[in-house]
Amino acid sequence: MSYTVEFPLKISGPGQGYQTLSGYQPIRIINFNLKNILLTMPGERIWNPEFGVGLQNYLFEQGDLDLISSELKENIIFQIGRYQPLVNVLSVDVFFPEDNVLHILLNWNSPDLGISSQRADYIVKDT
Repeated sequence: MSYTVEFPLKISGPGQGYQTLSGYQPIRIINFNLKNILLTMPGERIWNPEFGVGLQNYLFEQGDLDLISSELKENIIFQIGRYQPLVNVLSVDVFFPEDNVLHILLNWNSPDLGISSQRADYIVKDT
C-alpha cells in the first residue's frame, strides 16, 4: 500500500510513476506530513484554505518575539491536532537565532501507532 509520493520526486521506472513511501513506515510518513503542515501557507491549498502554518510568514515578523513565538506555538499545535490527530505534540520550541531565520524544534509521539518520542528539527531561512 502506498501512502504518499517520496520527495524529492523520483521516477520509479518506465510507466510506473513516482516512488512512494509505502509499506509500514509511519515515522517517515508522519515527518513528511508534519513538514507539509508547517511549510504550507494558509490558502495555498484551494480546497482546504485553512490548512498550513506557513512558517515563511513568520520570518519577517516585527515586535515582541516572545509573543510571536507563543502565537506560532499555538498555531503549530492546533494545525497538527487538526490534520494529524494520531500525533501528540510533546513540546514546541521556537527560536529566532538571527534575522530572517526561524528554527522550530518539535517533539512528538504517537502511542496509537506504537511510536515513542521523536524529534523533528526545522530551519526556515529567507532565500
